[in-house]
Amino acid sequence: MSLELHPEAIAEYLSAIAWYNEKTSGLGSEFSEEIEKAFDRIEMHPERYRFANQVLRVSQVERFPYSIFHHWNGDSSQILVASVFHHQRHPKFWQNRSII
Repeated sequence: MSLELHPEAIAEYLSAIAWYNEKTSGLGSEFSEEIEKAFDRIEMHPERYRFANQVLRVSQVERFPYSIFHHWNGDSSQILVASVFHHQRHPKFWQNRSII
């Protein structure tokens, strides 16, 4: 399996790393490590996560208030990460994102 990030998901990810680093030195690296672990789990078993809607599945990030929304159609070796989503954002934030 290979994981691809939507351009807006990349922006969310990088913005969160910067924000955490501003709060505490090194915290952005810890955040990034947890995100990468979540990406690895998704790549290994994309089917194990519950559906958030008809096309996107959701995975919780450990230690941080984030979820990863991803699309995998079951026939493909490609997984698309639609959003690296902070839990305090409006839930509809990522839903208008074009992923297909």
